[in-house]
Amino acid sequence: MFKAIAFESTEHKGKYISDGPDVPTMDANGLTDVLEESLLVIRIDLKDPVKRDLSDFYEFISDVPLFNYESFRKNAKPIDVKLTKKQLKVIITRNEW
Repeated sequence: MFKAIAFESTEHKGKYISDGPDVPTMDANGLTDVLEESLLVIRIDLKDPVKRDLSDFYEFISDVPLFNYESFRKNAKPIDVKLTKKQLKVIITRNEW
């Protein structure tokens, strides 16, 4: 198992912020219930993420043009998750690591 940080919707329990519009399970609210298709913080060295990794992620997305950072922070709760090897492989393939 590999640890990561997902972003669960504060309004829709069990739904996560999707990893983008190309995610096949994304609903009209930009959410998915498929963990490997959600927006995740995963360390490239696959070590367990730490608070600094989440801080770095927030700093990065706060500078993305046309991204509503305040809305994201209000509507997405960071949660610790565990990924299987199979899920990680899907993520690595989709993101071309």
